[in-house]
Amino acid sequence: MSALGSPDSVEVTKKFARHDQEGGPPGWSNYTWYQCGADLGAGKAAILYDADILGYFNNVPGSSSQAGNLAFAPPPVSKAGEQPLSNEWVWQLAMNSTSKNKKAAWLFIQYFTGPEFTLWAAVNAKTVDPARQSVWDNQEFKDKIGKVPWLLRYIHQDDS
Repeated sequence: MSALGSPDSVEVTKKFARHDQEGGPPGWSNYTWYQCGADLGAGKAAILYDADILGYFNNVPGSSSQAGNLAFAPPPVSKAGEQPLSNEWVWQLAMNSTSKNKKAAWLFIQYFTGPEFTLWAAVNAKTVDPARQSVWDNQEFKDKIGKVPWLLRYIHQDDS
């Protein structure tokens, strides 16, 4: 049963909002996730709750003034020992059912979600949460992503 309306939950929410109102930058309530990430990387933010991307990108050597200084924690769990069940997600591709170019759309989707491109993007570019198990099983990807141990444990729920 949800406890979102409980007195404790309401109090924590009020404290969190007051923290942002008093300590956040002007206009914080209109920030995009890009601005939140930029502030984290510039050392202007102390904490960022994110899917998995901004903390990773800001911690890559040379990517921000805070690279190497950022630490990661998994989202809270409902019960000790359970895996996080937060609203983490990855980008997806889809085709509109009314598309007039379904063949082209399908070929585009096939290429960019196929095993070859997905592996290339994960090893050579910035795909850190691939949807393909074959990429997670690839040693070259494991070596790259292993520099951020939380990613394997909490995003992919791997025991590595």
